[in-house]
Order: sequence, then structure tokens, then C-alpha cells
Amino acid sequence: MILLLHFARRALPALGKLSNLGARHALGLLAAALALLLALPAIAADHDTPQTEIEAGYGEARLSSRSSNWRNIFVDANHPFKNLKLPSSGLRETRRFGLSGNEVYGGLYYPLAPTWTGLFEGSLSPVHEAPPEYTLGAQLQKILPYGWIAGVGFRHNEYTRSASHVRTFSLERYWGDFHSTYTLFSGKPEGGAHASAHRFQVNYYYGNASAMGIAYTTGRDMENLGLTAALLATDVRNWTLSGRHWFARDWAVTYEALANRQGGPYPREGLRLGLRYRF
Repeated sequence: MILLLHFARRALPALGKLSNLGARHALGLLAAALALLLALPAIAADHDTPQTEIEAGYGEARLSSRSSNWRNIFVDANHPFKNLKLPSSGLRETRRFGLSGNEVYGGLYYPLAPTWTGLFEGSLSPVHEAPPEYTLGAQLQKILPYGWIAGVGFRHNEYTRSASHVRTFSLERYWGDFHSTYTLFSGKPEGGAHASAHRFQVNYYYGNASAMGIAYTTGRDMENLGLTAALLATDVRNWTLSGRHWFARDWAVTYEALANRQGGPYPREGLRLGLRYRF
């Protein structure tokens, strides 16, 4: 909690620097999403074991340079079916470097065998100034003895002026109320050199499906600079604190605070908050 307050203290000034027009637009979309979210208890049946979850939220990052703040608004949902689960599917509006775009994204987990699971995900943006035009990704996970899980994956990102391919290798383990993950990212933009990064994450689970985690990423990252530039690979160090706290039977607040240091001109600090409902 002390870490969250520290990140929030550094990131909250970003929330006050929106332009009046941008603020009205963002708050209008968020208000509509929250109105739908708050109406769900009245239209949803009273199930003893809620399974479907829906969330609405808003995030903003303050850049150390003179560039305008980055922001995103999202509404997403997931629902487990008999043989598969939708991990996260929804709509998102993103604004970076004065450019904006909407995208729809989705994914699903599917058990391929008793110890093998496939994850398939993608996104599509009809107005792709800030987000990619589309992404396609797949990951294969294998359950190993003693609580270990290994995974390999591949993702293709198509942008307006460029594209990139990212390969991943992950190793994770559950132990007691904790879950730790190491992920290796190896990416290559079209016509560019390889860039790799390492991510270390530890999550702690408590109460009724509540969780909080901290992650550290170091290496080289590829950043999309919009319509007028290709992908930029820079050194990066990133600390992220995230979590989900169920304060009532069917209601939770989610949060994510980050401090991102890059060798390029775009170091940033950000905060994202969401409200989640299950039924």
C-alpha cells in the first residue's frame, strides 16, 4: 500500500493536465461506461457463483518531455465457458503524441491436453494513429512438476509505417499465496535489429480472489511514435505495481501504477484505475 501511495503521488499530477476538450471527451466516455457498469446489478440474475466479469477504467501517463500526456479509456469483460475462457476482451481508446485511435481486442484460453494450454489473442483498430492497425498472437503453455509452468509465444504487430515481431519465453511458479514469473521478450522491427527485454514479476493473492503484484522490466523496448515515424528501440527500465481488490462480494477496484525510464526522450509515470463487477 505504501508503494501504491508513492506511485500515485508521482502519477496523479498527470491527471490534471488534460486539455479542457480532451478532459470532457474522456470523462464523457468513462461516465457512459460506468453508467452501464452500475446498471448491471439491476439487469443481471442473482447467481450463487458469479462468473462473468466486466470492468471500466481510465489511465493516464505523464511524460517528462514537453509532449502531451498519454491516456486510455477501456471497457473489457471475460467469461469462462465449459472448455475455454476469455481472459480479456473489450474496447479501448488510446491517445499518444496528440494522436488517438480506438481498438477492439480479445483472446481465449483453450486446453489442448491435460497439461497443455493454448492462448490466442488479437486486436484491430479501424483508426490506427496511436494503437497498432492489428495484432495477432499465440502462446503455448506446459504444466510442469512442482508447480512450474513454461510457455513460449509469438506476436505480430502491424503499424501504419512499420511492423514488428515479438517472441516470448516464460517460466512461472505458484508457491503458497504467491506467483512468480520470468519473461524474456525478443522483438524485431521490420528492417531493424533485435531488441530483448527481461521481466520479473511477483504476485500475492489474498482474500476472495484479490491480488497485488510488482514487476520490474529491463532491456530494450520498441515504441510506436505515431504516423510520422517508425518504431524506436531504446533502453528501458520499468517498475509496475498492479492489483485487484474485491471490497464487496461482486465489486472490485483495480489499479496499476508505473514508472518508466527510457534511454530515449519519453520517460513517463502513469496511473490506471478501474471498477470491476462480476455476475
